[in-house]
Amino acid sequence: MGDDFSGYKKLFTEKRGITELGCWTHARWKFFDPNTANKSPIAAEALARIGELYAIERESWELDEKACAVLSQDRSRPLLAAPLPMTGHAPQDARRSHCTATASC
Repeated sequence: MGDDFSGYKKLFTEKRGITELGCWTHARWKFFDPNTANKSPIAAEALARIGELYAIERESWELDEKACAVLSQDRSRPLLAAPLPMTGHAPQDARRSHCTATASC
């Protein structure tokens, strides 16, 4: 998991078998600034969805790994798969949560 430092980008593009895994905290900032400056409806929707993901994550803290995976499949995956209004694109699928990741921002 990286913090979006541009120096890491080359590692992800050189076919070294390294997969980029982003952090929702850092992704959130990409939407926070435009929303604050311009009241962007796309940014506002993205922030709302990230907030929902955070709430689901908080629910999962007390669950075992199996229950956490079920929660993720049932609630997080559909939220990530739904297109954002006005863009027609879904946010990138988060492949890990606290249940499977060992690092977090």
